Parts: sequence; structure tokens; C-alpha cells
Amino acid sequence: AEAQSYHLIDVELPKTLRFALPNAPQKAVMGLHFNLGVDSLMSVSGAIGGDLDPTNGMYWAWQSGYINLKIEGQSPSCPTPKHEFRFHLGGYAAPNAAIRPINLRLNEAQSGQITLEFDVSRLFEQIDLSNINSVMIPGAQAMRLADEAAKTFTTQ
Repeated sequence: AEAQSYHLIDVELPKTLRFALPNAPQKAVMGLHFNLGVDSLMSVSGAIGGDLDPTNGMYWAWQSGYINLKIEGQSPSCPTPKHEFRFHLGGYAAPNAAIRPINLRLNEAQSGQITLEFDVSRLFEQIDLSNINSVMIPGAQAMRLADEAAKTFTTQ
């Protein structure tokens, strides 16, 4: 367990794709439990440093809260200018709390390095980019996509 621990994973920054858990037990573990996103207490605490620093582009100043998952890109399926899509999934207040608990059981007890995977293709299988190509505020679409995103994690 890590108290007040947040890790920003950015696929464009390879150094963020790997991190150590200094308080991890020195014995085999059977599962991983974490949250996808930032809890409501931290969201209302204002901008913070480290991985939660607003300069990392994951803080909504207008919404006073964090973006839990951000995916942007282009697809020929998008009818938008330049075929761009943008998904900024966040929100901390009910009924639009986008934080999602992730509970993964490992196939066998492991110690040392554990690989956590997020299969973005599984998420995009649930999105019709010709109809939904931008979610930038808390709401029903953000909640549905947060649910789908939570299902894409696996371990190796």
C-alpha cells in the first residue's frame, strides 16, 4: 500500500511507464488493487505538485479537478476537422465521479517485477468514433467510457 500515492502514466514519456513501489512487500503477491483516477478529496484540495502538478496537463482549472484518463488522436472514422478525437475523462462529484477501482488477480503469486497492461484497442472497440469523438466534461458519456477503460487492464 502507498498512502497518498499517484502515478501519472504518459505513453509519450517512457520514464513514466515504469515505477517502483518502495513499500511493496518482499514476498509474493496475488493481486493488484489501485484506482484509475484521482479521488474526490484530492480533487477538491486544489492543484498539487509531483505527478498531480497542473503543468502535466491533467488538471481542469475550470472544473477544479483532475482528468483521470486522457486520450487524443486522429482516426479516419471521425467526421471532425483533421479527423481528431479527444477524450478527457474526469469528474469527482456524484453522480459523475469518474474514478474507477481496479482489482486484478494474478494468475500465480509473483514477486519482483509485475507488468500492468492497458489495452487501448479494447476501449476503442466500445467507441463509435463516427458518433462520439469528444468527451471533455463530466457526465454520462464520461462515466460510460470510464467504466469501459477500467475493463482494459491486465497483468503479465
